[in-house]
Amino acid sequence: MHDKFGRAWKQIDWSITDRLYEKGYIHDPVGKTKSVVLTEEGLLRSEELFKKLFVKSD
Repeated sequence: MHDKFGRAWKQIDWSITDRLYEKGYIHDPVGKTKSVVLTEEGLLRSEELFKKLFVKSD
């Protein structure tokens, strides 16, 4: 994410953004904006995955 409002750069393949949209993790990615907005569910899921993948557990 690049700001506190849940926006992320969309410099990824369109098929990926379409799948994320279909799963409800981001708002509609279609448009000229160079970023997408994560939904509340998307924000929660991204935080879960970040902790799982990058945080060492004691």
